[in-house]
Amino acid sequence: MVLVDTTGGSVTITLPKAVYHAKRVYTIKNIGTGSVTIKVTNGDKMDDLTSLVLGLQFSYVTFVSNKVDKWFIIGGMNVKLEDVLLEILSLAEKDKKVQEKILKQLEKINS
Repeated sequence: MVLVDTTGGSVTITLPKAVYHAKRVYTIKNIGTGSVTIKVTNGDKMDDLTSLVLGLQFSYVTFVSNKVDKWFIIGGMNVKLEDVLLEILSLAEKDKKVQEKILKQLEKINS
């Protein structure tokens, strides 16, 4: 497990090449108030992604290598949910009441 303290600012983590880490499992957890950007080495993917952001405190993601060119996401908390809520927030920019409700939900998730 990799605990990343982002209290001092955002941090970028790069996963090693999947081919050299057969069935290796990594869990990366954001324990600070900033964001963690997870990237892959050239040619690899995380599912179909080349980067992933853990923007909420205490969010985490777990990967396993396929020993070829992929890190499969096999677990996590608030990984994709955060993206959905941020998208809804951007769509609700004109409606302040809706925006406030969404921000309260984000705070609940973050606590």
